[in-house]
Amino acid sequence: GAAAVVSIPAVRWTLWLSGTALLLYLAFKMVLEVIRPHRIDLTPGTPSPNGSPFLLGFKLAIASPTGILWFAAVGGSVVASYAGSRVDLIPFALGFGAAGGVWAVGLAAAAGTIGRSSGPRLVRALSAVAALLFLWFAVSIFLRGLRELTGG
Repeated sequence: GAAAVVSIPAVRWTLWLSGTALLLYLAFKMVLEVIRPHRIDLTPGTPSPNGSPFLLGFKLAIASPTGILWFAAVGGSVVASYAGSRVDLIPFALGFGAAGGVWAVGLAAAAGTIGRSSGPRLVRALSAVAALLFLWFAVSIFLRGLRELTGG
């Protein structure tokens, strides 16, 4: 279904230009973070508008589009290809969901530990790398779209 929608020229142009603009915006935000980093207090028990730093990290890990896509693709393909009774899939679904929760907790704990031990220099370095990656992707997507959509 997505292939049919993406084959519409107006949709392709919109995705191309908006995707490029979004990546450029994200690159710009990361450059600002390198120049003037936000201070994040990762001390356990520190009050935060988003809850504890660990809870914030957990929320970010659970809501990650990449993680959601991975779990949906893998879990969906297993469920779709299963020939047995659907009731037999309940243990799989419970285990798969638990694995997602363990992944999110582990990711949040690792990020907090690394952040506390390495400090703002690592955050700045990671922001610089992210800025370069966003910029590279923006240029790549723009040039590819330019070739494909304009014949140039």
